[in-house]
Amino acid sequence: MPWRDAAIAHDLEANDTRRDSYAASGSMMEEVDVAARQDSSMLAVELQYDVLLERPPFDPARKAGETMRVLDLAEVLHVMV
Repeated sequence: MPWRDAAIAHDLEANDTRRDSYAASGSMMEEVDVAARQDSSMLAVELQYDVLLERPPFDPARKAGETMRVLDLAEVLHVMV
């Protein structure tokens, strides 16, 4: 399955009113590292990463080591081929 649970490497601030997906790295690893700079207009930055971290609206602040839902983009591409 391309969706899995993984621990986050760094603390995350609380999420606002939107559902967000953050670029991260850590495909096939137990821990993922969320990119420091996030913006939907920064496609070049997002192309460097292989995982998307899903954040629901009003998601509380998270501490490093907490488990969150991630989408492994390498697995998605493998399924599509």
